[in-house]
Amino acid sequence: MELTSRPKAGDVWYRIEDYRYAEDVDEWGDPSGSNVGIEVRKYRVRNPTPQGVRLDIGFGETRVVLDASIKRFADPTMERALVSFLARKRRQAAIYEARAADARIAIQEATRKFGTPRPCAIDGARGGDGGTL
Repeated sequence: MELTSRPKAGDVWYRIEDYRYAEDVDEWGDPSGSNVGIEVRKYRVRNPTPQGVRLDIGFGETRVVLDASIKRFADPTMERALVSFLARKRRQAAIYEARAADARIAIQEATRKFGTPRPCAIDGARGGDGGTL
């Protein structure tokens, strides 16, 4: 994707991020559940560079985003920021799904190799079977 015009100092670039936040607290003040939120972060272009832009990310820090980058920290339009966000989240979901599949295979292999353990006193707090998937 080519930029239609060169960025200028002061232009705004966008990054969409998800975050988790506690919904409520229990009687001891501990979080009891969470939700996922989505927010748009805006970054000002501090200065253009020959290969991209330098963004002001706050607290005196900057981040360079190269024109040739496929994976970008931020994008010049909301539409491109959304495309980037969705690609990151799809990749994240695929990684966690693969890890969950690996864990299920490991459980099956351990059960096949060693058998199903007998319930013990500590399992009583967890329902007696140590958890099932």
